[in-house]
Amino acid sequence: QEFIYNSRGTRLFTCRWIPLRQDVKGLVFLCHGYGMECSRFMKGTGQRLSRAGYAVFGIDYEGHGRSEGRRCYIRSFDDLVDDCIVFFKNVREWPEYRRKPCFLYGESMGGAVALLVQKKTPGEWNGAILVAPMCKISKNMKPHPLLIRVLVKLARTIPTWKVVPIKDVIGQAFKDPVKREEIRDNPYVYQGRPRLRTAVEMLYTSLNLECQLHEVKLPFLVLHGENDVVTDPAISQELYDSAGSLDKAIKIYPGMWHGLTSGEPDENIDMVFEDIVTWLDMRCPPGSLAASPIRFSDIQTRRAMLACSSPLRLEDAHTRQPGMVGSLRHRHLTGQTNGASSVPASPMRLFDFRKRGLASSPSVPARDSELKCLRWMDHKGSDSCARGAARHDNAGHRLPPVMIR
Repeated sequence: QEFIYNSRGTRLFTCRWIPLRQDVKGLVFLCHGYGMECSRFMKGTGQRLSRAGYAVFGIDYEGHGRSEGRRCYIRSFDDLVDDCIVFFKNVREWPEYRRKPCFLYGESMGGAVALLVQKKTPGEWNGAILVAPMCKISKNMKPHPLLIRVLVKLARTIPTWKVVPIKDVIGQAFKDPVKREEIRDNPYVYQGRPRLRTAVEMLYTSLNLECQLHEVKLPFLVLHGENDVVTDPAISQELYDSAGSLDKAIKIYPGMWHGLTSGEPDENIDMVFEDIVTWLDMRCPPGSLAASPIRFSDIQTRRAMLACSSPLRLEDAHTRQPGMVGSLRHRHLTGQTNGASSVPASPMRLFDFRKRGLASSPSVPARDSELKCLRWMDHKGSDSCARGAARHDNAGHRLPPVMIR
């Protein structure tokens, strides 16, 4: 256990579980759910995976668990994701771990965090385990759409107020009554009402992820309880059906609830972890090393620079990354590409969405009426791109585009 500081000067709690009597097969990085923490709530996960030969690392998000910050206040989901990226990267650079396979592990809201981490650092992960991921919040847990619109407006002026009405999440997430009470007695677990800004950020994130499931390229295992009323198991099935990954698996457990790894009877939890460890072991045979350290982002950058007719700065190449070579498979995971490329004809920068870590997908139609509350974001992004378009002077000569940072 140790504390680190993020870029905003907030002290964050981190913890780890390391195998003692065997070589480390690979690294697993935990992303916990909303209101939860790593040291006690995810202790069982860390212990089970470390006994299976994996080094496990966890971090409490800002405002969660033992970390500093306003309790369970998420000002920006992007900040939360960036904190995880920095911590995970530092661990992976330790000499003894540089050649080890690395996996993301996310539960509930942590599943959304894991998907956004891999989206912002493509090609750096050997896979992800998503346990009841928050790709869509269940209708049973959301207020009425009219109330959502009111709360979105209020969040602009009173973002920290704890006034969002929701049902008892712990009571509906964890089936076993003994384990449920243990979670209620955990002083590091937040049990109050969500703050306005936090609820809005979670809503934005889930709605955007729902429209971007086809962009998931890394190997993954998604697990969901059939009777989950907190996050929607149908979206996990849609993630499996839509994802562009060549290596994907799904397991829907009949009769199980949201808390697959901590709220079910012991025999159910044993079954879930047996599936998780089996999936990991198939990708980490004894003595295996991580594949060639060719970064997917480097391949994208090189292709972008070759494809542009005008000089392209490195930062611009990385900015264009989300829509550049969407069909290119991770070279260091599959050892091949499918040869397809979709390089834009002209430079384009994702101004506002890139800052939030939630790139828009205008080609994917919105299937949820609640996406209406995001229209102000779409207008903002389109205005910025318009200001970055080509311009001409009075004589008809083309002027360089004005890039808005």
